[in-house]
Order: sequence, then structure tokens, then C-alpha cells
Amino acid sequence: MADNCNSKISIGIPSIDKEHLFLLSQISDVINGEGLVRFDPLSAFKHLIAIIRDHFAHEEQIMILQNYSEIADHIQRHNAFIMELEYAIARLEAGDSMISIDKLSFYKSWFLGHITTQDRAFGQFLLHKQSERALLPNDE
Repeated sequence: MADNCNSKISIGIPSIDKEHLFLLSQISDVINGEGLVRFDPLSAFKHLIAIIRDHFAHEEQIMILQNYSEIADHIQRHNAFIMELEYAIARLEAGDSMISIDKLSFYKSWFLGHITTQDRAFGQFLLHKQSERALLPNDE
């Protein structure tokens, strides 16, 4: 089952795929009330946003290095998601200890949708770019 799930969200970049699986497990832990979120929801959300920021920075770094033409839109989507999470943190800091399961499920759905559309498009871009390089004559 895990392999089936992995293939459904794979974008063809092993390091990014590994990060996606880890992040999805962390988001699931928050939704299911497991781990740190059971004892300290604020710290759990701060941890989650920190690892998501690191992941987004890693993706964006690869996109810059590969001259990805859709990077501006991709970064805008990343920033919008981070703003959603920052809003949840602000609510927790203000004493609102209840973040709805619907909102938590939205985070996971957004992330899955992002992986299977925008990130997969980037993976396809890289695959196409590698194919083009393989077709070039060797300059040796």
C-alpha cells in the first residue's frame, strides 16, 4: 500500500519525493492528534511550518538552478500556503486552541494537490530537460 501511495505522489525527484512523504506524515500526525500536537499544538504547528519552509526552499533552489519557467507561480503558491499556516499559528498564539479538522484536512488536501499538479509539472519539466540533453551530440 505504501508503494502505491508513493507512486501516486512521486514527481520523479527522489529527494523531493522523500520530503513529500515525510511532510505528509507530519501533517497526518497533526490531523490525527499524534505526537507533539497532543501536548503542545502551537509548537507542533511551528515545527510543521519550519519543515514546510525548508522543503519549499529546497524545491525553489532546484527550480532556480534548472531555470524553471513557472517558478514565479510556484513560489506564489508556496507563499500562500505558508500564509495559511501562519494564520493558524497566530490564532493559536491568540488563545484559540481549536483549529477545525476541516481546516487541518484542507492543509493536507492542498499539499497533496500541489504535489500532484505543480510539483509533478516541475518533475516532468526536469525529465524533458534530461531527455533533450541525452539527444544532444557528445562534444568530446
